[in-house]
Amino acid sequence: MVTDKVKELDQENILFIKEMAFNLEAIMDKAMMACSLCNTLFTAFYCQETYSIRDFEWAFILLGDLTGDMRDELKELTGSAFDSIREGKKASTK
Repeated sequence: MVTDKVKELDQENILFIKEMAFNLEAIMDKAMMACSLCNTLFTAFYCQETYSIRDFEWAFILLGDLTGDMRDELKELTGSAFDSIREGKKASTK
């Protein structure tokens, strides 16, 4: 009976870690997009004689959206991780 409960908890932990890894990978992809966008905006500022800064107006909006989304997703992921840690501590003390 106890070994079944341990196996069940291990399985839950594996699923939780797997979900966290996929979420982190998605956030990493967004961070790479934001980095690429930052490089593009740097080029726009650096080459103002060649490119009109107005051409990049939507890029600023996109950068704000990307970083805002990443911030929100990281907050949620961090909260989930700490909740899981707290639940694990409660389970281990029982």
